[in-house]
Amino acid sequence: TSALDIADDGRGFQPMADESELVRNGHWGIAGMQERARESGASLVIESTPGAGTTVSATFGDAPDVGR
Repeated sequence: TSALDIADDGRGFQPMADESELVRNGHWGIAGMQERARESGASLVIESTPGAGTTVSATFGDAPDVGR
């Protein structure tokens, strides 16, 4: 299992309840990230608070055996 966390201390935003709400409000980037994570078998968590930045965490399953 591998994990990737990316955080900033920027403006942040108010998280939306689900992907359909994101798309209705024009947030295609976040919806696309969630879709790509789901299709690759990864989990994606986005945590954000207005005025306090954002953290994006992705967790991936076992890496394939490449070059062994």
